[in-house]
Amino acid sequence: MNLMSNPIESQVIAVIASTLHVDETAIRRHTSIAGTLGADSLAFVSLIMAIEDEFQIDIPDEEAAEILTVAQLIEYVTFAQAIKETRASRPNLGRRAALR
Repeated sequence: MNLMSNPIESQVIAVIASTLHVDETAIRRHTSIAGTLGADSLAFVSLIMAIEDEFQIDIPDEEAAEILTVAQLIEYVTFAQAIKETRASRPNLGRRAALR
């Protein structure tokens, strides 16, 4: 069983397992998405789309291309979620900065 350090990590791993049809126990932070999990380019795009849907975030193609491991994907989602939460709790943050 994978020990999850945070809820985002467990959700990301669940989405990877579901999308790529692999057992969650085979997925570790250091696991290569293409190499170890065998995701070809189409499967990788499907995975990114599933992550975007699950977390309601956008991962630009240029940034997705740099995600090679499960850890990198978890870190990206964690960062994107933090930005999303900050924007939701402070909706005028960008507007105030632009007015300065």
